[in-house]
Amino acid sequence: MTSSPVVSTRILLRLAGASIVLLVALLVLCLALVLPFAGSMSALVSAENWPLRGTCGHWTPWHEILAIVFDETIGIAYFVIPALLVWRWSRWERFAEYPAWMFLGVILFCTFIVSCGLTHHVGDVMPFYYPAYWLVTAVSFACATASIAAIVWLLFAPARKAS
Repeated sequence: MTSSPVVSTRILLRLAGASIVLLVALLVLCLALVLPFAGSMSALVSAENWPLRGTCGHWTPWHEILAIVFDETIGIAYFVIPALLVWRWSRWERFAEYPAWMFLGVILFCTFIVSCGLTHHVGDVMPFYYPAYWLVTAVSFACATASIAAIVWLLFAPARKAS
């Protein structure tokens, strides 16, 4: 017996939504932790004294194009891979029989992978156009937090018995 596509799509959307909510919450937490040290939000997000990434070092136009294309390709893959994994997993016959703790692991894993993709988009490509290194730091914080949460889940999640 297979699960209906409507139920699978609904569960897929819930998992994606939970991953996005968790990632946004981590970014807000980072800003809340950093803002008291910056003095004001405008001082925190200011890019006045920061150089563009391509002006540091000896970047040629060819190096910049390659770096941008490769980092965007990696970032897109980081967005597509978890979506495909969850989609494939939701198509398994016994998908609905998995316990809730397993869905939590999927949410943590997807949040971790998507945040890794964001580090490529925001941390490696965006500074070529706008030096918002504060946002790079916030995304790196979210990625590190999601990584630790996924590791903790993998260490302490109960083992599933073979059927």
